[in-house]
Amino acid sequence: MYLAEKVKFKNRLAMARKVTIGIDIWTKKGLTASFLAVSACYFNVQDSKAEHILLNLKEMVHPHTANSIVTLVEECTEEWGIPKEKIIMIITDNGSNMVSAFRVEEEDTSSDENDSNKDSDEEEEADERYGTLERTPCVVHTLQLVVNMVKKEQAIKRLLDKVRHLMVQFFLMLSRLLEVKDHVTSVADTMGWDCLLPSEW
Repeated sequence: MYLAEKVKFKNRLAMARKVTIGIDIWTKKGLTASFLAVSACYFNVQDSKAEHILLNLKEMVHPHTANSIVTLVEECTEEWGIPKEKIIMIITDNGSNMVSAFRVEEEDTSSDENDSNKDSDEEEEADERYGTLERTPCVVHTLQLVVNMVKKEQAIKRLLDKVRHLMVQFFLMLSRLLEVKDHVTSVADTMGWDCLLPSEW
């Protein structure tokens, strides 16, 4: 069954125009084992929808060097028949090993006299870029790093503590109000006072 499913997904990957590869390393508690997960995201032409599949989950020996990461990713993409030219980008966390594994040589940014040729060659440059295994940082991981940095800032930490305290006080008052509303309504009815119905509280 596994082989039949693998062949089916290989065929879908073969028909996909472009593929995005996602990789992450997960380490067991106690640092007893590490695993490299490689996934692929592509547009399934047959079903007209985007698909995201796990290609491989391989145990990784320590140290997690850039070379070992690249080797495992290349083995995986070869096994699944994904040529480098088809890979748009590789999404990783911001670990130094991931950054150096898929570092792209910085291009010379000096201005050319042939700026007018840039527009005409735009499509050629885009095609050349595929296959360089360009890394894109994971948005969620990057946002989490920003949140962690912000939480360390003392002024923001004090502000968050005050907000947390106010929210607790507010919810305590609200829960107390809800506890006494039935009593207040019954006393008001007994006294003949005009008051809000319980549904209007």
